[in-house]
Amino acid sequence: MMQNLTPFGALRNAARYVRCFRDRIFVIKLGGELLVEPAVRRVLVEQVAVLVSFGIKVVLVHGGGNQMDDYCKALNIPTEWSDRTREGGLRPGG
Repeated sequence: MMQNLTPFGALRNAARYVRCFRDRIFVIKLGGELLVEPAVRRVLVEQVAVLVSFGIKVVLVHGGGNQMDDYCKALNIPTEWSDRTREGGLRPGG
């Protein structure tokens, strides 16, 4: 459960993740509907900028969902869909 944190507390809580993922590559797959709304697009860009500022390398992929399903199946990595979102599949460092 998320607690109400001060900005300092939130940063302190995030620090362990920043150390863990610094210099790692995050591949983020985006569906086309996510990029249609300008306000959503702006929030996405801001969040990616935060990751980059923490030293995390980000690759944005638009589309490719069917190919990702085929790749996971070929590697015997279980995936399932919930509300048009893939759950499971490939993970950083996995």
